[in-house]
Amino acid sequence: MYDFEGLRQEFLDAVAPLIDAGTLKVPEDRVEGLANAPVLFCKPMRGENRGKAGI
Repeated sequence: MYDFEGLRQEFLDAVAPLIDAGTLKVPEDRVEGLANAPVLFCKPMRGENRGKAGI
């Protein structure tokens, strides 16, 4: 995991403008409301997650 730590800033400098411009999309699983949190929590256990998760 830390093999490329020395390249972190170079990566961030290259990728951040693409995300800001909307050229590069970051996948995210979202649900509305705390009552739906268990659904979101179970997705990675079944291999159904797409990137970051948020409520």
